[in-house]
Amino acid sequence: MSRTHRVSESLIIPYTRDIAWRAGNDPRPLSVHVPMLKRFRIEGRMKEGARVTEIHTALGFPQHFEGFITAYEPGFHWAMFTRPVTWGPASLPHSADYRFEYLPDAAGTRVSIACEYELKGLLRLPCAGWITAFLMRTTIRRLLHAIEKRAARLSLSH
Repeated sequence: MSRTHRVSESLIIPYTRDIAWRAGNDPRPLSVHVPMLKRFRIEGRMKEGARVTEIHTALGFPQHFEGFITAYEPGFHWAMFTRPVTWGPASLPHSADYRFEYLPDAAGTRVSIACEYELKGLLRLPCAGWITAFLMRTTIRRLLHAIEKRAARLSLSH
């Protein structure tokens, strides 16, 4: 049985939770900031139980993932889980959890993203776990900064 690994990051952005939520409440526009993600789709609207399909590329091999939105609490939280349904050399079943916490004293919103994942295939090799954690953390930081930039654009449109 595989061990579950977890990485998480957060960023306080200088906007209300409403603006932060609108900037980060849907993974479709954010997916362009995930380098190994080649396609991301949600069937229907963003809601708990909505089916998710992804294509990731690892070591040059495309791998199809399927899953669903596991939580959707507008204004506060959304989460998803996907797992590989086709073979790939670096399988990575994973979940992502996005949280939005307004901090009145800090004049902003803390946006947190946590990912849990299992190392499968070649990712079980020595050092692969550390490299995977580094890449996951880098991707989370990229997503947080993308949410911050989207929030800045949204705040200007008001």
